[in-house]
Amino acid sequence: MARTISKYRLIEEDDSICLGISAGKDSLVMLYGIYQYNLKHHQENPIIGVIIDEGIEGYRLEAVQYVHRFMKKHQLRFNLIETSFQEHFGKTLAEMVGIIEKNDLNMNPCTVCGTIKRHILNKVAMQKGATKLAIGHNMDDIIQTLIQNIIRNDLDKIGKNLPHKSSELDLNNGKKKKRYFIPRIKPLSRLSEHEIIKYCQFKGFNPIKELCPYSLNYPIFRRRIKNFLDTFEKNNHEVKYNLLNIHYRLYDLLKEQNRMEPQKFNYCESCGQPTGSKRKICHYCELKRLFDV
Repeated sequence: MARTISKYRLIEEDDSICLGISAGKDSLVMLYGIYQYNLKHHQENPIIGVIIDEGIEGYRLEAVQYVHRFMKKHQLRFNLIETSFQEHFGKTLAEMVGIIEKNDLNMNPCTVCGTIKRHILNKVAMQKGATKLAIGHNMDDIIQTLIQNIIRNDLDKIGKNLPHKSSELDLNNGKKKKRYFIPRIKPLSRLSEHEIIKYCQFKGFNPIKELCPYSLNYPIFRRRIKNFLDTFEKNNHEVKYNLLNIHYRLYDLLKEQNRMEPQKFNYCESCGQPTGSKRKICHYCELKRLFDV
């Protein structure tokens, strides 16, 4: 992870880092690794951790308690912010899933959760003055997304986001240039899920292993891709590394072929944030209207 941070300059001298934490294996390895990297290279860089309670009974409380124990055990001293869907959005995920099921809506809880969680992380990072938002996406996560985008013929997403970081977005708001999104970095982008599990075992970490119940009860496209890749890897151990390298090559090819045109945006009529060029209301505000909050 340190090599990835250094090679791609994911953390620089004046950065303030916000970490999205869940108490799972990826976020714990990222948290520990960034903290140690910071001590060695940029001791003055402030670190902020954010853990979000989605509002699923019996699911997140244990994770919050574990993160506090983990920080104390490994002497990790930083500001940990605890927040929730209820606080920012006005409804828990459990309440929203109840509405989805009651009204037979064609909507996946994971899509709803991801949209709200990204919004909250970006909002908190902005409020706290962070310059980078670190998320625990490992190599498996990144190549699953790559395969999804290929199957959906969505080359634009491949061409606008590198495996180790998201694209930055600075847009003109009238005469004044304003930053709307904190750049997201992915320090685990060159580490496989298997390597992260082995590292946790080596360091004696005991991450929360319980999966979100909604991720198990709904047919998720990403999970089918994961199962396919894991099966394929048994006979071809380099497949995931090859796919990651293909991601970089596709990014470069799209750039060379002038496929990377500047992103076009509208501004959400409700919140004023950038949204897709064909949308009037951003996805987050659509959810607020749908769930009447």
